[in-house]
Amino acid sequence: MLNRIEGFRLIAGFVFAPAIGVLVLLLALIANSAVDPDGGASSQFLAAFGLIAASVAYSATFIVGLPLFVLFYVRRWFRPWQISAGGFLVGALVALLPGTGIAFGLMFCAVGLATGLAFWLIVIYRNRALTPGSRSDAPQAARV
Repeated sequence: MLNRIEGFRLIAGFVFAPAIGVLVLLLALIANSAVDPDGGASSQFLAAFGLIAASVAYSATFIVGLPLFVLFYVRRWFRPWQISAGGFLVGALVALLPGTGIAFGLMFCAVGLATGLAFWLIVIYRNRALTPGSRSDAPQAARV
C-alpha cells in the first residue's frame, strides 16, 4: 500500500515524465538546428511540434502507459531497463499509427524511452513501497 508521499510520486510520474520526454526531444531538435542552421527548424515549428508531441505523449501515457504500469506493478518489474523498455514500447505502439513515417516513429520511440527513464527516476527510484531492497519485510538477501 502506498502512503501519501509515495502516491504523490506516482501521480507526479504520470504528470511530469511525458513532459520530460518531450523536452528531451525538443532539446535534441534545438541542438540539431544549432549544428545545421540550413536544415534547422524555426522557433514557431518547434513550438507547434512541441505541443503536438506533448499531446501525443500524454495521450499515449494514459491510454497505454497506465495499464502497462499496472502490469509492471503486478509482475514487480521495476528495474530501470524494464521501465525504459516499457516507455519505448509505448512509443513504438504510437509509431504504428497510420501515417507515421520512419523519422517520426523513431522520435516517438526516443520520447517513450526518455519518458520511461524519467518515470523510473520520479516514481520507482528509492520508493520504499515499490523496491524490495528498501522495505523491512524484504528477504535479507534483497536488503544487502
